[in-house]
Amino acid sequence: IPTFLEPHVHGAAVNDNLYLVDGLDHTDLLYGDGTLGITPEVVDHVEIRTGCLPAEYGGNMGGVFEAVTRQPGNEWHGSLRLDAVDTSWTEDWEYDNWESFTPSSDEYSYYQPTVTLEGPVIKDKLSFLASYSFYDYEIEFLNIASWGADPWNDEEIVTLAEKHEWRHPFLKFRWTPSNEHSVDVSYYSVMYATENYEGRSYD
Repeated sequence: IPTFLEPHVHGAAVNDNLYLVDGLDHTDLLYGDGTLGITPEVVDHVEIRTGCLPAEYGGNMGGVFEAVTRQPGNEWHGSLRLDAVDTSWTEDWEYDNWESFTPSSDEYSYYQPTVTLEGPVIKDKLSFLASYSFYDYEIEFLNIASWGADPWNDEEIVTLAEKHEWRHPFLKFRWTPSNEHSVDVSYYSVMYATENYEGRSYD
């Protein structure tokens, strides 16, 4: 569930929502958003609850957003997807950043490869679902050249480059010892870093 959606439910704040993955709470403790380290390829469906919540969601003032991941099976499947955008591929157009109060320029690029593989380890007993997504985003933005510079003077404005990277690994094993019982073990995370013109990075 991407955080940029920032859904408000019945007038509640965006940080009053509850975000779950396969029933486990993944709401960010600091910001209250739903940063999830999973790719769409591994999601079976998303459930959204906005009212008449059962007692298990007690204390939650907003909505409940739950991503349910797919169950791996006995068939081998794989996929490779690549998303890529570069503004240099499109037609040039005039854009005045300061007149529109937009702090970034109109030049950016990104690419996102995603690979997914699933299949049996032991047929009818143990299977897995694995996915890895890498997101690389570069954008130029405008900044004042020095402390005390005039932001409305083009000669005192500089164009800087910034780079963002996200990595989303996902691995799920499903063990079925009998027809009545199954055990799921999952691992997923978000690894994020950004670099600006000074070369600083934040993990």
